[in-house]
Amino acid sequence: MVAGQSMYASPYGAAAPTMQSMYATPGASMYMPAGQASAYGQAYAAPAVQYASAPVVTQAPSFVAAPQVVETVVAGPQFAMPQPRSLTEGLVTPAKLEQERLAYEKALEAQLGKQSTAVLEEAKIKKAMLEQSAKTQLAQFQLQIEESLKMESLYVDQEAQNMLVA
Repeated sequence: MVAGQSMYASPYGAAAPTMQSMYATPGASMYMPAGQASAYGQAYAAPAVQYASAPVVTQAPSFVAAPQVVETVVAGPQFAMPQPRSLTEGLVTPAKLEQERLAYEKALEAQLGKQSTAVLEEAKIKKAMLEQSAKTQLAQFQLQIEESLKMESLYVDQEAQNMLVA
């Protein structure tokens, strides 16, 4: 069979187009330069590795005392960090808090006393107003009763005069 022809016949009468793989030809990728296609298409061959032999010691070993190890303390990097401060630094002392609490309590007592006095004075004024209102109403009622008494007395006198004249 030829590469451009299909194995199956098309119902439309024309031959079906063949598909090509993008991997079929080396260098067909858009990421691979065209000149390097042959280098990538070849099989990979590992390079030959040669090892050097260890050096031969011809002298006899010398017996020298082992070096003494001197420990040196290497200071770490010094950061410009201030010393940690106390967490209670800047807080008010308990004695000062107690003094402020007592002063606040005294101020509240004074305010309560002032407001209590004001309420009692207001109640006293309201009572005086009610008493004055009651006296005024009693005086008005008394005047109305006295006026009514005099009017009825005058009416009775008029009636008596009318009977005498008639």
